[in-house]
Formats: sequence, C-alpha cells, structure tokens
Amino acid sequence: MRAARALLFGAWEGNWMAYNTAADVRFPGSDIAVGFFMYPNGESANGRLDSLDPANFAYQITSRKLA
Repeated sequence: MRAARALLFGAWEGNWMAYNTAADVRFPGSDIAVGFFMYPNGESANGRLDSLDPANFAYQITSRKLA
C-alpha cells in the first residue's frame, strides 16, 4: 500500500488504486472484445446490451455483512 500511495500521490483519491490498464478485453463466453471496462457490461443471447441506455439496462448492487 505504501508503494501505491507514493506512486499515486497527487494523482487521485487515496482510496483508489489503478489496476485496469487492459484494452480490448474479451469476457469469458463472449465473442466480442470490449474496448474499455468503465461501466457495467451486460450481454444476452441477442447480443451486447447498451449500458448507457437506462430504459433498457438496469442493475442493482447489494451487500450484506458476512461476519
């Protein structure tokens, strides 16, 4: 963590770390590569869903305490 803080000092919030530098990512079972992975991604049997179309693409993130 100290090395990451030193590397990212002044560049971003202290609670974020840069992990994703990939381009043209291909998800398991998908025939199409994604140019970047910034938003949630969804696919159906009919193809890729438009994650920027709120009328047709929605998701919910939930969490619960495990211990």
